[in-house]
Amino acid sequence: MRQCARFILAIAALSCVVLVSKAQEPDWHIHGKWCVSDKGSSGNAYRNTCQHHDQFDSVVACQLDSGGGDYNYGPVRSVQAAGRQAVNQYMDSYKPASCQ
Repeated sequence: MRQCARFILAIAALSCVVLVSKAQEPDWHIHGKWCVSDKGSSGNAYRNTCQHHDQFDSVVACQLDSGGGDYNYGPVRSVQAAGRQAVNQYMDSYKPASCQ
């Protein structure tokens, strides 16, 4: 009985750790990775921009496009708040080979 209780507590603790680590990922990480994987016009805006500009500018272009005329300022602001250096460094491992 005690072993079962310990097992359940261990699983519950592990679940909490996983949920907390996911919740701690900054919004701009999610927005940046979405731009890389998007197959629509926003992904195209990202891929076209990244050929001649850094990741920061590319993610901003993608997020501006994602609003469809009603610019998507929330994600843009989170990317801008993170700063060019942080975005470029983080996105370096996600960018396609055709990007700078």
